[in-house]
Amino acid sequence: PVWLPLSTRVLWVPGAGLVGAGLGRWCRPVRRFLIGRRRMEEAAARRAKEVFFDIGVSRPKGRRGVLLFSSRRERRVVVLADDAVRSRVQPEAWHAAVAAMTTAAAEGRVAEGLVAAVEKLAQALRAAGLTGRGGGELGDAPLTGDGR
Repeated sequence: PVWLPLSTRVLWVPGAGLVGAGLGRWCRPVRRFLIGRRRMEEAAARRAKEVFFDIGVSRPKGRRGVLLFSSRRERRVVVLADDAVRSRVQPEAWHAAVAAMTTAAAEGRVAEGLVAAVEKLAQALRAAGLTGRGGGELGDAPLTGDGR
């Protein structure tokens, strides 16, 4: 019949669109697939830079701040270092910390991964001659949530 193709278009196409939108909104694996790897990496890096400056990691006199940023939604870990640290530590030194965090988090051991990542960061800083005795200008309390 003539009305069948029209009813198919009127009912099924918008229905499929609503189902797809619902999956994209409430189903994390589908949302992550739709967003894409590159956009997730960019979003995590952008937010890490915002937090780096918002919480004042760049304010200490020696410019020796290091931020370990973990984003659950994007499943990314970003390490940002201030000027004095970047001049003495190669960016490849951070890969061990990122790997320790992501491996443990993938197994559901987020807290252990965070501790392992901090230990790897400390090893890289000690190897570069940075002792961490900067006067405690940033404090020792970890920040959670959106970095505020």
